[in-house]
Amino acid sequence: MKHLLTLLFALLNAIMGGAWVDPAHPPVDWGRVVRAEAGTHLGQTFVPAHGGLLGVEVGLRASGPARVSLSLWRGWHPAGELVARSVVEVGPGDVGFRRLSLASPEPDSHSQPYYLELGVESGSIEVAAAPAGAVLDGALIRESGPDDSADLILRLVYAPAGLVVGLVETGLETLYWVGAAAVILLIPGLAIVRLGWGPGRVRAEDLILAGGAGLAWYPVGLLLAAAAGIRPGPGLVVVSDLAGAAALAGLFWRGRRPGISPAPAEAEGPGPVIGLGILAGLVFFIRALVVRGLPGPQWGDSVHHALITELIRAGGGLPGDWRPYADLVTLTYHFGFHAFAAALSWVTGTRSDQAILIAGQIINGLAVLGLYPVGRRLFGSAWAGVLAVLMAGLVFWSPAYYVRWGRYTQLAGQVVLPAAMVFSLELVRAKGRPARLVAATAILAAGLLLTHYRVAVFYGLFAASLLVWSSALRRDLSGPVLRLGAAGLIAVGLTMPWWLNVLGGGLPDVAAGYLKPPASRTAAEVEYNALGPLTDYLPGWAWALAGVGLGWGLVRRNPGTPLLGIWSGLSFLATNPDLLGLPGAGFIGNFTLFIAAYIPAALLIGWLGSQAVEGLLRRVSGRTGLGLVLTLLGLAGAVGAFRQLGIADPVAHSMLTFSDLEALRWVRENTPPDSRFLINGFFAYGGTMVVGADAGWWLPLLGGRQASVPPMPYVSERPVEPDYVAKVNGLMAQVLARGPTDPDVVAALKRAGIGYIYIGQRRGRVNNPTGRVLDPGELAKSPAYQLVYQLNRVWVFKLRP
Repeated sequence: MKHLLTLLFALLNAIMGGAWVDPAHPPVDWGRVVRAEAGTHLGQTFVPAHGGLLGVEVGLRASGPARVSLSLWRGWHPAGELVARSVVEVGPGDVGFRRLSLASPEPDSHSQPYYLELGVESGSIEVAAAPAGAVLDGALIRESGPDDSADLILRLVYAPAGLVVGLVETGLETLYWVGAAAVILLIPGLAIVRLGWGPGRVRAEDLILAGGAGLAWYPVGLLLAAAAGIRPGPGLVVVSDLAGAAALAGLFWRGRRPGISPAPAEAEGPGPVIGLGILAGLVFFIRALVVRGLPGPQWGDSVHHALITELIRAGGGLPGDWRPYADLVTLTYHFGFHAFAAALSWVTGTRSDQAILIAGQIINGLAVLGLYPVGRRLFGSAWAGVLAVLMAGLVFWSPAYYVRWGRYTQLAGQVVLPAAMVFSLELVRAKGRPARLVAATAILAAGLLLTHYRVAVFYGLFAASLLVWSSALRRDLSGPVLRLGAAGLIAVGLTMPWWLNVLGGGLPDVAAGYLKPPASRTAAEVEYNALGPLTDYLPGWAWALAGVGLGWGLVRRNPGTPLLGIWSGLSFLATNPDLLGLPGAGFIGNFTLFIAAYIPAALLIGWLGSQAVEGLLRRVSGRTGLGLVLTLLGLAGAVGAFRQLGIADPVAHSMLTFSDLEALRWVRENTPPDSRFLINGFFAYGGTMVVGADAGWWLPLLGGRQASVPPMPYVSERPVEPDYVAKVNGLMAQVLARGPTDPDVVAALKRAGIGYIYIGQRRGRVNNPTGRVLDPGELAKSPAYQLVYQLNRVWVFKLRP
């Protein structure tokens, strides 16, 4: 494949030619410059975001005649392969960018390191610069080492063919990863869906529901295997596919038997299905594109997600504790997302940290597509479901921006949630005793319980809303209560081994802590559950349109709109029970609730839009009307996709960089296996726990070494030593209060078994509100430490004996 892409690049470059200057660089402010005199050399490392690098532009200003050499090497150091070199003359008063052009474009420059050297042969110059860190993965290098005060502003020039080939490669990768997910999820998921519906024709909504059902199955399957003492490993995928295929074949055969009526299949219509296909392609493509070039998943949640995924992947089954990555003897964290990510790693051979990044983007797309069957079933309109997908998938920034925080477990729950909602809705509407529908709903509910505890609460509130809604419609509640209750009891029974495990950890104590009366809550607890501006979650116009959709639905007496209103209201009260004088505020959290608000908002706006679409199709019938609707849908989706291009925002959210990956590889190969590292961190959640602030937090997984900051759930698990939490927090408190060079702190580090310090490329500043970080300059001057490794702004120090 790589060879074919290289040939495509050569062909397109011969046809297109030209050059394109990437606008993604810091703004130029000539008030911030780096000065260099004759005989000095400056270096700047960087990693291009695209293939086809054709040149590098540097901003130069001189007050007198100056002669400057520009040289470019592949790799992090000027010891690599020289790519280009030129000499430029800068006249008195000249101000502007000068280009170092390559003889031919570099087709594979995407995500590869380069070193630009600027040498002043005569005169003196000023080079345009930005604050340190403006170049995410690189550093300004002087003769004395990295300069922590600035980065040079580089304008990178690309051959347009490189951008086109990058889009083609992303499209192929999208097909590959979606195909791998289909291998894992589709067959067992479709078997669960058809178990509920019975034999019959497979519709587009069945395939979407199969994504949620398949995701629900894997944690249930892992748990049942663990209860039987089995570690299935990749065999879980094989057995799930074979069993699912056998079940589907049995249903197909049963549907062909005389006297068996297939389940009724309500027509979806070609228009909505085509529109859904267009949006699905855009949704998955843009989610692949926004993470193209990221060295790994972002933010702190991704660290423990990757660790749990690796424990499942390497162990072949459900782990019982966090060892060897942390000294915690229980593991009670919900694991549905990690089961899927581990399965993706088994099928493709992808490393666990990369698997959660890819799995996270896949479920981001599935969570959006799951709104289609909900909208179709709630409102009786396929177009309502299609437009809900457009809103949530391409117009809103939520849930696309979950990629910033690695909030993958909640997102996984919100893949299963729509499927559980659809099946529960049909359970309430059903007549008699539909045992198969109860069984399918129970599997979905069980998977949701294991995937995200709080999203499972949202589902419980939806089930309660269904009963309130049915009562308002003057329906007999005995049947719905019995059927929903049976599904719930079966789900609890299926997951009972997990709840027995949870009781052995610290989660029950954490949950009990939320039961205090509202008046006794601390200021930190009140702040944690603060709502914040609604426009932090969705645009103001989206809230307004959702309100209009709710009101118009009530006026038109559409039965789906009051159900969404009841569910939203109950969810808000359950999140904020202090408004009713009840305990429990913070258990769900307003942040958790409102980043899921895209679900009811997109559905209500989708229904409102469907009224306009269906009205248009009545006035402009036939292919003309449908073509117009699909064209507008595609244009709106494309514009929305373009607006999401920068949504990952790695400058603000990435802890891990390519510099760190190189450094962590060095750590694994050059330090003793039992080494422990002090890393950057700060206190969060009201001072109850320490969290990491750069790639040092990834040391246990990617460096194979213990870090002073454990994975975030360390406060809710049972440790090996009873005072483990106090020791972790106490050591960080000492370091932050007195600094790592204080003799008492050095002694405390040695008592804790710390032998090294790791400072990541992001220098402990990711999401760190305190500004207190480990200073490499201070450590380099201290006789207690020895510098043993340095790359860009990554530093590794060793404590002297």
